[in-house]
Amino acid sequence: MKRIGALKVSSRDQTHPSRRLILVPFTSDLLSFLLVLGSVGVIVFAAFTVYLVYSPLPWVDQWAFLQELIGNYGHYSAAMLWHQYNDHRIPLPKLFYLVDLYCFHGTNVFLLSFIFCLQLLHLGALAVVFRRIGEFKGALWRTSIALAATCLFALRQAENLWFGSDLPFPLVWLGATVAFGGAGLYRLSLDRGINGIRFVVLACAGAFVASLSLTNGLLLWPMLVMILLIWRVPVRVVSAVAALGGLLCVAWIPGYHRVSSPQGLDLLQIAHFFLLLYGSSWTCVSENFGMILAALVIPFAIGSYLWVLWRRGADRLATVLLSIAAFSVAGSFLTAAGRAVLGLEYARTDRYQTGAMLLWCSVFVLVLRKASSLSNRTVLLALQVAFVAVLLAAAKISPFVAAGARVEADGRRAAAVALQSGVKDWSVISYVTTPPRNGDDLMAICDFLRAHHWSIFGDGERYPLGRKLTRYYRVVPASECRGYVEAVKPIRDYRLPGFAFSGWASTDGGTSAAAVVLADTSGRLIGFGESGFRRTDVPYLVPAVKSMNTGYRGYVPADLQATEAMPFAILQDGLSACPLTTTPLHFDWQELAYSGPKPTGATLTMTVRRGTPLLKIETIGNDLPVGRHEPLILPGDRPLTVTGWILSPDSQLGSGVDLVIDDVPIAAQYGFKRPDVAKAVRVPGAISCGFRGILPKLPSGDHKIGVRIIERNQLRYFQGYSIKVTVR
Repeated sequence: MKRIGALKVSSRDQTHPSRRLILVPFTSDLLSFLLVLGSVGVIVFAAFTVYLVYSPLPWVDQWAFLQELIGNYGHYSAAMLWHQYNDHRIPLPKLFYLVDLYCFHGTNVFLLSFIFCLQLLHLGALAVVFRRIGEFKGALWRTSIALAATCLFALRQAENLWFGSDLPFPLVWLGATVAFGGAGLYRLSLDRGINGIRFVVLACAGAFVASLSLTNGLLLWPMLVMILLIWRVPVRVVSAVAALGGLLCVAWIPGYHRVSSPQGLDLLQIAHFFLLLYGSSWTCVSENFGMILAALVIPFAIGSYLWVLWRRGADRLATVLLSIAAFSVAGSFLTAAGRAVLGLEYARTDRYQTGAMLLWCSVFVLVLRKASSLSNRTVLLALQVAFVAVLLAAAKISPFVAAGARVEADGRRAAAVALQSGVKDWSVISYVTTPPRNGDDLMAICDFLRAHHWSIFGDGERYPLGRKLTRYYRVVPASECRGYVEAVKPIRDYRLPGFAFSGWASTDGGTSAAAVVLADTSGRLIGFGESGFRRTDVPYLVPAVKSMNTGYRGYVPADLQATEAMPFAILQDGLSACPLTTTPLHFDWQELAYSGPKPTGATLTMTVRRGTPLLKIETIGNDLPVGRHEPLILPGDRPLTVTGWILSPDSQLGSGVDLVIDDVPIAAQYGFKRPDVAKAVRVPGAISCGFRGILPKLPSGDHKIGVRIIERNQLRYFQGYSIKVTVR
């Protein structure tokens, strides 16, 4: 017993100070290793979802790239590499798209592997910054690397990992880290009296990569020059960097025009979009919590950045990381200004999250450094525990993320089957594209891909329709498989109709069948379907089936008409065809009868070109004025005249015009004098921009009416806006 004042205290009730000093660092070290292990799990899980979602099918922006290639007779020139895409020039990603096409047959394998390696390289770059510039060691370095890995591979940015078309986004953020990190290493070499000009070259290379990937990358040059100035590096180095950035900006400006514009938006709407963009990074915890955190952290980060600059960048690591954070904020604000007009949902788009995650990483690494510098290591320990809690929260929702990846995979697989079969099932094809591209555009592009054996046609004709079943497969007893054809649905179209069929099929061992084909009574193959679709209900209903991926979906093109057909499951060996039923399927080809307007437009065999034409649909019928956003009520008992004017996006005349009714092109007259329009657009040569077309009798219901202007070379067209009408 010890006497302290008037109190008697047992030595057993005291924690020895040296023991407490040892316990906290030991626990922190242990947690840092666990966090590194957890971040490795994040990377592995991200790779697993890439495997789940993988498809050779082009995705959204890749269709536009292929349209440009087709429009230039299958050749891609240097001028096309520099040609603006939306608000950006992306020559570097386009080069990688070409490599994927010509060297890897457009399978997306190269692009997805390259994106994943870029993220690993980004992680390595941050690790060097933490070690060399921040001089991190031990638990702090390991925890910071774990944080960076988690931010770079978090599936909140899944689109950038899953889709090869999103290559520009990982490139621009890697370029930012390399640019600022290279500048920091150069300043560090000067501090040590070492010639580090190679780091200046590295910084400029990072800025070039970012600038040639997205327009936002141009912001790196003035920021890079500014931090070099405050670090008082040799004037010749600053001048060289400024000259390089200036030359690139001068080359960038000619022909550049802003596509998206914040007109009509108030700052409150932009601010809401901006905060939601950063707040949605915290979906695994709470989006509202993330927005509140963003409202607090971002102003603090910008204030800290300005303070660091005011102090001449004496804190090298803070200068580098806060420059990355400031670049993220500037880029996200430009995104908010340009995309808020599309709605707040766009703030949750995955592709914008790589930059947001990089901001969170930069800020929290500085917080970790501050905590580790305190004499009381319990603050760092508390932050590590919070990090563990976030990883556990993410792990808790990982099954739902994997389920979402499987849904994504099924959507892409269904679109691929429709495009391979040549049946224009827009309900599934639309999953892999966005307006203004339509089903006819994608079908035309697929003809080009098929001719080159690219993408989903890399294996040639996997299921040779029109040939004898027994020429490619040997028929085995029905006991070797089980399954059903659950639905047969007509797909009506004026050009590429057919039947869709779906169900489930498995082998007698309970695994999924490789595919399903249909053969008519003569043994001719008339339809095929891909298997592997998620069907979690089948194992519960049929216990002998073990796999949850036994669903299939297929098509019968209209040019292979047959009144009856038998379904066969193709087993895993790829050679055995097992009858699924003993009762043939029946097809009523009268169900495919098309009752819409007859296509007469020249754009029927063309593809759309990205860009918004100058268009005004002025009247329909008896001088009935047309409002762009107000649905019209039209009579369906007679044809109606549609009038207006249209010019290409650069205010030039086209070679012709088509009306478009529910994506069906109808020939229209073009060349009527409109001096008022020529005066308004200040292009005298645009005087003959008026058009007039006849709207045929339409069935009752809702319809969309639009206008297309054909390029002068008559290879592609620009699609204008559409108006909604109701026919009664």
